[in-house]
Amino acid sequence: QDGTGSIVSFANTADAASDAVKLTNLGSGNSFLVEDESSDTSPFVIDADGKVGIGTTTPSEKLTLAGPGNFLQTSGNPVVEGGVTDSTYMNGAISVYVSGKYAYVAGYNSNSLAIIDISNPSSPSVVGGVIDSTYMASASSVYVSGKYAYVAGEMSNSLAIIDISNPSSPSVVGGVIDSTYMASASSVYVSGKYAYVAGWDSDSLAVVDISNPSSPSVVGGVTNSTYMNGAISVYVSGKYAYVAGGSSNSLAVVDISNPSSPSVVGGVIDSTYMNNASSVYVSGKYAYVAGYNSNSLAVVDISNPSSPSVVGGVIDSTYMNGPSSVYVSGKYAYVAGGSSNSLAIIDISNPSSPSVVGGVTDLAYMVLSYSVYVSGKYAYVAGWWFNSLAVVDISGIDVPSGHIGDLAAGTIDVWENLNVANNIYGKGLNIGPGGIYSQGKVSIFETSSVSALTVTQNGTGDIVNLYDGSNSVLTLADGGRLTLAGLGATGATTGMQEIKPYEQDLDAVWRFNGTDYDDNTAEAGTSGGTQFEFLADTSDYYYFGHASKFDGMEFDLQTDGDYGALTWEYWNGSTSTWTSFTPTATYALASDGYITWGTLSSWATKAFSDTDPHSATPPDTTARYWVRVSAASVTTAAQVYQIALTGMGRALAVYPSNISSTPAFYIDRNGNLQVSSNSSASSLTVNQSGTGKLLNIQKGGTSVFEVDQANIIISQPLELDVAGDVGIDYDLYFANNSLSNITSAGALTISAGDANHYENLTLTTGNTGDVIIDIADSLLGFKVAGTQGGYVFRVMPSGDLDINSIASNFNTPFGGFGRYQNLLTYSEEFDNAAWTKTDLTATANSVAAPDGQTTADTLTSTASGGDIEQDYNTGGDVTGKSYIFSVWLRAASATTSRLKIISSDDGSADGTTLVSETRSVTSEWQRFYVKGTFGTVTDDFVKAQIVPVDGGTGTVYAWGAQLEEASDMGVYAYTGSAVVSATGRGMLAKDAELSGGLTIDGTITLGGGTAISKHLSATATLDFPELNDGTGNPNCSNLTITVTGAVVGDSVTATPTAVAGGIETLTATWNAYVSAADTVTIRACGIAADQDPASQTWRVDVWRH
Repeated sequence: QDGTGSIVSFANTADAASDAVKLTNLGSGNSFLVEDESSDTSPFVIDADGKVGIGTTTPSEKLTLAGPGNFLQTSGNPVVEGGVTDSTYMNGAISVYVSGKYAYVAGYNSNSLAIIDISNPSSPSVVGGVIDSTYMASASSVYVSGKYAYVAGEMSNSLAIIDISNPSSPSVVGGVIDSTYMASASSVYVSGKYAYVAGWDSDSLAVVDISNPSSPSVVGGVTNSTYMNGAISVYVSGKYAYVAGGSSNSLAVVDISNPSSPSVVGGVIDSTYMNNASSVYVSGKYAYVAGYNSNSLAVVDISNPSSPSVVGGVIDSTYMNGPSSVYVSGKYAYVAGGSSNSLAIIDISNPSSPSVVGGVTDLAYMVLSYSVYVSGKYAYVAGWWFNSLAVVDISGIDVPSGHIGDLAAGTIDVWENLNVANNIYGKGLNIGPGGIYSQGKVSIFETSSVSALTVTQNGTGDIVNLYDGSNSVLTLADGGRLTLAGLGATGATTGMQEIKPYEQDLDAVWRFNGTDYDDNTAEAGTSGGTQFEFLADTSDYYYFGHASKFDGMEFDLQTDGDYGALTWEYWNGSTSTWTSFTPTATYALASDGYITWGTLSSWATKAFSDTDPHSATPPDTTARYWVRVSAASVTTAAQVYQIALTGMGRALAVYPSNISSTPAFYIDRNGNLQVSSNSSASSLTVNQSGTGKLLNIQKGGTSVFEVDQANIIISQPLELDVAGDVGIDYDLYFANNSLSNITSAGALTISAGDANHYENLTLTTGNTGDVIIDIADSLLGFKVAGTQGGYVFRVMPSGDLDINSIASNFNTPFGGFGRYQNLLTYSEEFDNAAWTKTDLTATANSVAAPDGQTTADTLTSTASGGDIEQDYNTGGDVTGKSYIFSVWLRAASATTSRLKIISSDDGSADGTTLVSETRSVTSEWQRFYVKGTFGTVTDDFVKAQIVPVDGGTGTVYAWGAQLEEASDMGVYAYTGSAVVSATGRGMLAKDAELSGGLTIDGTITLGGGTAISKHLSATATLDFPELNDGTGNPNCSNLTITVTGAVVGDSVTATPTAVAGGIETLTATWNAYVSAADTVTIRACGIAADQDPASQTWRVDVWRH
């Protein structure tokens, strides 16, 4: 044939029943051979054995495909294979998930989950289901992992966890409700120990810890109205969750590496292909998003999480009208068309140009098709309208076995076993109830803030068991009981160190069976030994005895018991009766466990006899502390391995070896820790080589006592009781914002410095807070003691300030109350010639003085040992006399100064040095002093000397020097050219200003003038007559005012109150004097004629000198 037509054509009629073509090969050659001479190949052959070869003339199998070339099966229109409807558990079927031979369907209207056996695709059947309106109200989404199904409840803002290990009877085992991140929960995805739930109304994603299925908890979440407005679908891949935002036509990318704080890192909005985004599925570097209103599927490049972009899409109203769900498998995406009651198949091999290649519509099982899940060659579609599930054959290879060199698949479903000869790589691994068994090493590496390993045991078995060969090295049992044994280098058990529950055998474990005693002491004291029956009947009593009082027992059961109410009693020595008590840790013998109790009043020892407490011979008659138990009813008697004391209240003990009976330390059941050591080393050492705290003690999650790198911090109003001294090198800081106390049951002494270091004791409050000293006893006051006994001053509860009238002064830079004397002149003017300088310069008025009103001078040593001094002539020798020299100093460049008191015979050359001491000066003004008492010294002069820099050069500031002949420092007295030699007691004030009244019992001296000892005053209304002699000539007139206490000789001033026509307005004069005891006379005289003063009020002041 040289044309384009067929070479050979065979045809039969439509009603023919025989073969169209039949070839019978009786030889050994091929039965059928097609050759292409132009390429000299054999594209197709059927050999004599019926083997088919493509690309080869020697097929070795029934079908042999020789390369180059591939086997390609394209997708056509799928076929609905079967389906099932159920209005009980699938009313409003909205979501489907397939695992193994079962499909799990959420029923929106029935608040339920249905389990469907799909092992027969043509006839699936509902085998079980569960309804729950607490956590599954309007069930909207289902995800299956292991033995649990996770269902989102839209109306209940919740996530339900359902145990599906028994498909015929699933049960809700836990759930969580959260309206912050799960408002109108619309979708759930499980990865590892977390479930991720999209919240439609909250525009959010919740992260739920599901490691404890009975008590899941929301540990984090994120809200975003830009990309997650109306969050409706979530898919997790690696460290990111992808959330479809229905109302925002968008896809959000959420970083979930920190479960407690997920964050939106990117997103994309597209109204062309993602209008009312309804579902998202992630495969490789692309996310596939269904757009409900745009009848479309978008392909989004997510290779850059911070900037995802739509790279392609397809719109189809035939099979994707109102698409509500998308599932990707291989090179195809399967989309459920809710409004078209259909399933669309889309070729996504070219992300920029996806195309619909097939589809199916079904009005029996896919009316309002809302969800699709693909497993193997079948797609499973949930149909809302008829409460149904459709099984759709999407074509594929169905073979009993296969040998494949390399397989690339979107999803692999394995019904039975998966055997892998080398490695498995994946972003996550969820294992069902079969568990994991590894014959090689297991390594876990985690870089995020979450736990690297979480183990949850909801049954009664051990949580963790670790073995070294056949030797158990660690057991974490059900209930949290930990036993840890460390083997020696040889593995010998005598070298073991153990951490285990502290247990001690009872001295007696007896059962009275209604007739006789059974002694089970030996059995009860053997771990894992011979079991014995416990409380077989209501007439039974079990007695537990020990030489010492005990507060708990632990039971290790071989088989569990089933009892009615248990009555626990002890022997009450006060009433000589068995007295019932209520345990603090109840125990019903239904599993391994323990019982504990508190103090038992009048608990006493008892010796059993043949008649007491029962008419039977006891195993022995030793007096012990006894506890007994009986049961109101017995359904099943427990079989017991061991009964032991729980460590006299100890819950955990660490032993130095397994042969030691004394623990190195133990923790009791109240959480108390006791450390015991008989070595010379520290019993407890805390070593922190990092930057964290050395110790953090908390109460209810709040720190109450901390030791950090520099401080001891007490953060609660708690007591710190110490029997001896406490040495603190740094600060003692109370972090409590409301109230902190330092309380002493006895006397409390706070000391600053020692005999060689003169340090300040500073009480400082923050902001405007007061320093408050509150004395509880109404008879006592706050007192500052003196060095010579007695007190310096005290504040009484009444508020009075009591300054010791004998031994103390009240001293300030302005002056004060008490004894005062200054034998130096120009006490604040060190530049004055009265001060002798050697290798020193004095600069006046350099900085503000301590009194805040004057200035201080600068003293600069120009050579080592430079000094400034002034002498005082005592008028006689200084033998036996005491002197004290004080001065205010503040650091400039120097930090150490020296003060001296020296005698001199002529006021020039040094004689005997009485005292020479250094002082540490700081940036704050401080008054320093030195003092001493001369022995036998005949010198007449005393020198006060300042060495500003001890052993070098530099500068200090100085102010207010004072030398006193005394053993204690008095009130500072300012001097000019003359000394202040007064040694009496009184008030001394420099530039004082009084805004109120001042009452003084004594004299007052102002400005160094005459002392005033008394002041009196009085007022009266006086009306002087016209001041003339009757002839028009000026004249005088006398009027008197009574001033009680006035005596002749006192000074008087008289002042009239100004009025119209008063004497002060006239041409007149007046004077006042004490004319007699208690009488002051005011004499007014006219200077001009006819001066008539108006009546006015007069005040007189009387002063006594």
